[in-house]
Amino acid sequence: MIKAELKGDKEAESFLTKVLTKVKKPEKFMESLGRRFVSITQKRIDEGIEPPNAPLTRAWKKNDLTLRDTGRLVASIDYLAGRDFVAWGTNLEYAPVQQLGGEIKAKNAKKLAIPAGWHTRRLMRKYGETPKKCIEGLKQAGWKIWFTDKAIMGQPPRKRGKAEPMVLFIRKERVEIPARPFLRFEEPEEKAVYAEIQRWLALK
Repeated sequence: MIKAELKGDKEAESFLTKVLTKVKKPEKFMESLGRRFVSITQKRIDEGIEPPNAPLTRAWKKNDLTLRDTGRLVASIDYLAGRDFVAWGTNLEYAPVQQLGGEIKAKNAKKLAIPAGWHTRRLMRKYGETPKKCIEGLKQAGWKIWFTDKAIMGQPPRKRGKAEPMVLFIRKERVEIPARPFLRFEEPEEKAVYAEIQRWLALK
């Protein structure tokens, strides 16, 4: 799991300790902070995080938001809170590389297969959610599939007239993913902390 925590900074911990002695229900206070941090993080993802998508990525996505595609990441953001701590983050397997950046290489194939456009994504939704499953499904549906050094090509079964070949996937040995830190403690989170402190200290 990749997460951010409101704990670890001595000055912040000292400040929170003083606040918690004045709050009647510290656990509830931390839970309310957790809900706010989740909401802020989800909004940050929805608005898009720099740097922008690469041209190939833009070709196969419906939108140009950097961390939005299926919606899994934004939906996975959650929090964990206790009497003196709150943490928020996600347990998605690909979240660390989105947060920190890194290099992706093929594990079970010679090269990565990257959808060449939205037409490929439509085929993946119909025939298989991964490149391998999609290709297997296309073959069963009568498609002719062949590999080149830089692409995976496909030709649909001929029905009427000539069926034109198309590029289905771009083949690459590796892909560099830039860091797009969606989990962080900055001005929106700081404002949320002070707003919650004022709200909770005002409760009778």
